[in-house]
Amino acid sequence: MIFGIVFAIFRALHALKIPMVINSIYYKFEPYILNASGFALIQLLTYAFYFMPYYCSAINALLFYDQQPSRFQWLPDWTMVHAGAAAQAQFSYLLSSLHNPPLFLDSSWSPIPPEYWFTSVGLNIILAIIPQLFAFRICVGNRDADFY
Repeated sequence: MIFGIVFAIFRALHALKIPMVINSIYYKFEPYILNASGFALIQLLTYAFYFMPYYCSAINALLFYDQQPSRFQWLPDWTMVHAGAAAQAQFSYLLSSLHNPPLFLDSSWSPIPPEYWFTSVGLNIILAIIPQLFAFRICVGNRDADFY
């Protein structure tokens, strides 16, 4: 989850094109961030503003569950919501960055270069699969409160 927090901040800074990262090599890995349509910007800011608070809350719940288990009854429900949102978000973001827009000519769109394709797609697939595995662990473990 800490990787998710750091990566969400990293990608949000690139989506906002702040001067600190304007010449970053990461734009070669995900050139879709530079797309003029704004979809990538909204998607990455959604990750930053909605997923990061969930990650921080989930880390807090996992660390302090033994002290007050009644305070963290929300964790299985919100974990399922997050897993669904992450799957949908990564599906739409990844496939929109990989498609070839034959009907919409946009000079700002460029495909992922072949040498960075596996890294870029791999990172996005990790961001889609890890929440599913975490939801499986939490919800299966919810049957037995001692599991987590």
